[in-house]
Parts: sequence; structure tokens; C-alpha cells
Amino acid sequence: MRNPGKTIILSVLILLSSALKGQTILDNASFRKLSDHEKVDTLSSLCWQLREKETDLAISYAEYAMDLARENDLKMELGRLYNYLGVIYQHYKHQVRKAIPLYNEGLLLSLKVKDSIEIAYVYNNLGDAFYNIGNVPLAQEYAEKSMEMFRHLNNNRGIAYSFINLGSVNRMKQEYREALDYFMDAIDIRKTFGDSVGIASASLEIAETFSLMGKTDTAMAWYRISLEKHRELENKNYIAYSLNGMGHLYLEQGLYDSAYRYFQRALDYSSQRTNMRGIISNREGLALVYLHTGKEKEGEKLLEKALQTAKRSQNSQNILSVYKTRAEFYLQMENFRKASLNYQNFIFIYDSLYNEMQFRTMEEIKTRFGMTEQINRINEDLETRQREEVYLFIFIVLLLLVTVTLVMRYRTRVRLSRKLEESNQAKDKIFSVISHDLLNPFNVLIGFSSILQKNLKEKKYSQAITYSQHIHKTATDTYNLLTNLLNWARAQREKITASPVPYNITDQLQEVKEMNAKQAELKDISITISVEEQIMVHADKDMTKTVLINLTSNAVKFSEKGGKVFLSAVVSNNMARILVEDQGTGIPSTDLEDIFSNLSNKSTDGTDGEKGTGLGLMVCKEFVELNNGKINVASKEGEGSVFSFTLPLHSGN
Repeated sequence: MRNPGKTIILSVLILLSSALKGQTILDNASFRKLSDHEKVDTLSSLCWQLREKETDLAISYAEYAMDLARENDLKMELGRLYNYLGVIYQHYKHQVRKAIPLYNEGLLLSLKVKDSIEIAYVYNNLGDAFYNIGNVPLAQEYAEKSMEMFRHLNNNRGIAYSFINLGSVNRMKQEYREALDYFMDAIDIRKTFGDSVGIASASLEIAETFSLMGKTDTAMAWYRISLEKHRELENKNYIAYSLNGMGHLYLEQGLYDSAYRYFQRALDYSSQRTNMRGIISNREGLALVYLHTGKEKEGEKLLEKALQTAKRSQNSQNILSVYKTRAEFYLQMENFRKASLNYQNFIFIYDSLYNEMQFRTMEEIKTRFGMTEQINRINEDLETRQREEVYLFIFIVLLLLVTVTLVMRYRTRVRLSRKLEESNQAKDKIFSVISHDLLNPFNVLIGFSSILQKNLKEKKYSQAITYSQHIHKTATDTYNLLTNLLNWARAQREKITASPVPYNITDQLQEVKEMNAKQAELKDISITISVEEQIMVHADKDMTKTVLINLTSNAVKFSEKGGKVFLSAVVSNNMARILVEDQGTGIPSTDLEDIFSNLSNKSTDGTDGEKGTGLGLMVCKEFVELNNGKINVASKEGEGSVFSFTLPLHSGN
């Protein structure tokens, strides 16, 4: 048996509700709108859900679904329905012989459509059916076949069902320890996917096994577990089985009042579900209670009722059970004539059952012979499918490896292309600086030096001083320009590396202030240093000095005459943060984003007409990052700028 585990759509939930009230599904508007295939699936789901509570209605739905499946040639669905119907007849109508042909029909259809999971379930159900009629060899063979297939398919739910069947077979062979192991394994598996129905049924099997072993207390504990779980599931048949088992335990202990109560409650539940096997077993139990309490006549009447019910069921196992109980009943009454008569009937039925079992075995061998070739093809197809899946997996892995390789190669090419583009732009920048920014100062130097010579010859000393100042300024600017150009070019070629050492940043700020003092003095600009404490950094001293010179020079360059420049350093987030602040012209917001980029950087004249190349800030960025720091700028046009950069602190600080 199995739960189909399908998701039911909203319309099906409506149908289920109406079905439980006894209304017909055919009159439901939602059902009529479904396609024939959807109708078959819906009816199959309802059949399975109603199998215990509304058994006859479940059979009607199954038969209607089977008609639709035949009309639409839905072989897979039809095979599943034969299997469902077999389970219902076996476990809820207790007509095992009617179930076996249904299983075989389902098996043939499942073989045709190569539905390996359904084939495994049919094997499982056939094993269960042969166990119920006492054919241990066939029961064990089918249980082992289903186990083999379920393991091949890695289907844990099916494996748990096979464990139950194998446990039952071992119990029938009186190999109780092996049986318990199988039942316990089934519970462990079912716990992994929350199968409360399966756990409850396995608990009942364990209780019955301990009862046969004579372990009364343990058996009683497991019967109580089974009873509690089946009450939660509202499964009246299995509630009855649990109560019946407890009744037999009380009977064996001589607790006849308790035995009577449990058999009577079990009989009520079995009668509600028209469970003939349950009705017969509980009447037998009550008859034995009457025998031990001096009510032999009442006991005889109950056994006669049990025999009539068994004959109506046309189930040899039921008839056999009643004759055996009657024989024991009369033997204890010392009515040897009736005891002998019932034993004779028992032997006759047993012989008939044995002959029928042999015939059934032969029929099964013939049926199986016709199926062997198809089964072999199914197994071959399963192996082929597994090989194909392995090949597909290998192909997918190789495809992924090729894809990853191509993506990495593409990214490498993009990165190299970007570097090449930046390199070309760097060369263009160098040529631009050399052709314009570096040549122009030399033109100025040549022109001013020529005038200076003339002024000196003519002894025009005041004018000579002015031109010498211009020459000095131009030479200084050109030197700074050339230094930045060389530093930037080296950084672009990645030929420059940082050599960090520990030093006091305050000392370096003071040194930079003095280096920019002359430039600041010409514009009447004050430079102020503010450091709260001695801050030791770990960085390349020359690189940091170049950064500070560029930033301070720019601050002076873009400050108005009489302005102020502030140099400061603080400790923030375990890093030293150095700030260069001015109150000058500021930077337009449109230029802030790319101000450190070599792709779009441009030179801007200072407040006194000072020229530049735009290389200084790019050099600053390169040098700061080489020292594991970051550089930032905050500025507002007309209000000034704050350039800041971070450096690692010296660990000994």
C-alpha cells in the first residue's frame, strides 16, 4: 500500500467535502470543467483518501476513473488504479482473492508503460496478499522483489513497506527477532518523512510480534501506542485490531472482565466498518471469555454467529480460524464429539486451502513466466536510463567547465583590453604634457632669461629682480611638474613599490608646510597644523611626502589671497587620517566623481593663474593605495575643499 502523495487542487477539496456528505461527484460543476485526464487524477486521489472511511464510495470512484482511463488510453493511470482497488479489496473489504487478480492486471499495465515505481508497489502488495492467505514462500519472494526494486530506485517509502512485509513473513516463520528488526527499521525510515499512518501500523505489527513471543507487558505497551496513534488518525479498523490484541492479552492473564470490555469495544468498531475478519475475531474472543466465566451457551451462540459470518465472507482463512476456535472451545468443555467434528472440519478446510495454495503457486509461476521477459526489459531500461543519466551528468559538468573557462578567458581579455586602453591613454597624457605643459615653461624660461640678460647689461636691476622671480617660480613649477610626471609614469608601469617605515606624521606635516611656505607667502596665505597627539604611521615616507606636497600645493593654488590652509591628522577606525583643508574656490560637483581618474582628469588654473597638468591628484591616488590607504575629497563650489587620505598606524604605537 502507499499514499499517492499528490497535491489536490481547490476543486478537489470541494469534491472531497461533498463526497464525505454522500453527494455524488458527477453533479459538481468544478469537476465537470476538468479534462478527462484531470478527472482520472481527481477520482484516483479521492478513491485513496476515502478508502477507510467510505470504502464503497472509494470503490465507485476507482471504477469510474478506470472507465475514463480506458477510454483515453491512460495506461499508467489505469495500472495505478488497479493497484489501488486491489489494496481496498484486500485491506478494507477483506477479499484477498479478489485483490490478487487486480494486482496482476496492474502489474501488466505498469510493465507496458515501464512504470518502475508502480511495479515495485504491485510486488509489495502481492507479497502482502500472499501473506494474508498463508502462502509464505510467495509472500517472501514478492517482498524481496519489491525491496530490491525500491532500493534500486532509492525510494524510502517503498523500502519501509517492504520491511513490513518481510517482518510479517519472518513472524509467520516464527523468526521473531528478525521480524522485530524489520518493523523497527520501517518505523525509523517513516520517521524521516513524517508518515504517521505507517508508524502507527508498524507499531501494531510490533505489538502482535511481542504477543506471539509471550512478552505480555511489552506487547501491551506497544498495543497502547498503536491504539493512541490510530485514534489520532481516526482509523476505526486499526483501533479495533489494537483493542482486540489487548483483549487477548487480558484473556491470557485471566482478567476476563477487562478482556470482555476490550473485545466488545473492538467488535463495535469492526461492525461500524463491516470488517468481517474483525467481527469474527472479536466474537471468537468473547466466546472464550464466556467459556471461562461459566456462560458456555452464550459462547456457543457467538461461535455459531462467527461461523456464519466466516462462510458469508467466502474467506477460507476466516472459516479455518472459527473451526479451530470451536474445536478448542468444546475440548475445554470436554464435549469431545463436537471438538472432534470441528477438528475434522478444520483439517478438511486446511487441506483444501493447501491444495488451493499449491494451485495458486502454479498459476503464479505460469503468470510470472509470461512476464519475465517484460520484467527483464524493464530492468535493462532502468540500467540504460541510469547510464544515460550518468553520461548526461558528465556532459553537463564538462559543459560547465568549458563555460567557466570561456568566461574567465573573456574576463581576462576585458581586463587586458582595459589595461591596454589605460596604457594608451597614459601615453597620450605623457605626450600631451611633454608637448604642451612641459615645453611652455621652457619657452617662458628662455624668454625671461633673455630679458634678464638684457636688463643686467642695461643695469636695470629692479626689473631684473622681477624677471628673476618669474624665472624662479617657473623653474620650481616645472620641477614639480616633471617630478609628478615621472612618478605617475613609474606607477602606471607598476615599476614603483612602497617601502613602509614607521615615522611621526606630525614631523612630515611640518616639513611640507615649510616646503610650501614661499608659495603661500606670495599669496599671503597662512598654513596651520593641528594634530591632537603623536601619531606614528607605517608607510613609505617619500610617497606620503609627495602626496602631502601635491595636496598642500593645490590648497594654496586654489585659495584666494589672504586665505587659510589647514593641515591635520587624527586616528579613526584604527587608521591615521590626514586632512588638507582650504577655503578656496572649491570643485564643481560634476568634476568630483572622476577627480582622481586618469581617464577624464583635466587641469584647472589657480586663483593667481597658476598652471597645472591634472597629474598631481592621480599620483596622490596611486601612492596612497600603494600604502594600503584610501583618498577622498569633500568640496562645495565657492566654499573650499577637504582632501583626506588614510595610512596604516604603526603597530608599536
